[in-house]
Amino acid sequence: MLNTIERVLLANALPSVCALLSGVVAVWAGRRVGVVVGVLAGSVMLVVALMQVLEMVSFVRLLDCAGWDGRLPWLALLASQPLGYGVAAGLLGVGVRVRWRAG
Repeated sequence: MLNTIERVLLANALPSVCALLSGVVAVWAGRRVGVVVGVLAGSVMLVVALMQVLEMVSFVRLLDCAGWDGRLPWLALLASQPLGYGVAAGLLGVGVRVRWRAG
C-alpha cells in the first residue's frame, strides 16, 4: 500500500511533470515523438484522474456511514482534482491532434 507522501506525489506531481515534459518534447522533437509523448502524458493524467475518482467514491461511501455534516467542502475539493486532470488530458488530446495535423 502507498503511504501518504507517495500518494500525494503520484496524484499531483506525476501528471504535472508528464504534461510539462510533453510540452517540451512537442516543441523540440518531431511530430511523431511529440504525438507519442502527448498521448502518454494524457493517458497518465486520465489514470490519475480515475484513481482520484475512485478515492472520491470511497469517501462518499464513508460519508454515508459517518454522516455528511461539515464534510461537503472536502468532497468538493476531492471532486475538483479529477475534473481538472480530465480537462488537462482533454487539452493534451486536442494539442496532440493539432500537432499531428500540422505536421
